[in-house]
Amino acid sequence: MPVDVLLIDGVQDRIWDEPGVRGGESKGVGAIPDSEPEEATVAKLTTKKRKKLAAKSFVFPKTRKFPIEDKAHARDALSRAAAKGGSVEAKVRAAVKKKYPSIGKKKTAGAARKKKKR
Repeated sequence: MPVDVLLIDGVQDRIWDEPGVRGGESKGVGAIPDSEPEEATVAKLTTKKRKKLAAKSFVFPKTRKFPIEDKAHARDALSRAAAKGGSVEAKVRAAVKKKYPSIGKKKTAGAARKKKKR
């Protein structure tokens, strides 16, 4: 049942009062589910905790950028560095590989089969 009419950029759209639907005229094509997709979470690093970290916990210790104090933050640093590209990405990759050699290694199908046989 429509509750209100919404005007966005000159286009009218009804807001529906149906559970599980936002906008659109039915639960079919174009319907937007109420819940948003879950985002990957990284351990929270508060300002207070970040200030207490040793310089060696950062890829760039002088500017204290790209914290890699744990594996979750190291993966996050790789992701953010990939978006920047260039020398930043190369330095972050090298620092993460040095601190966490297991990150970035792909498991091969052969290795998986060997584990199953044991």
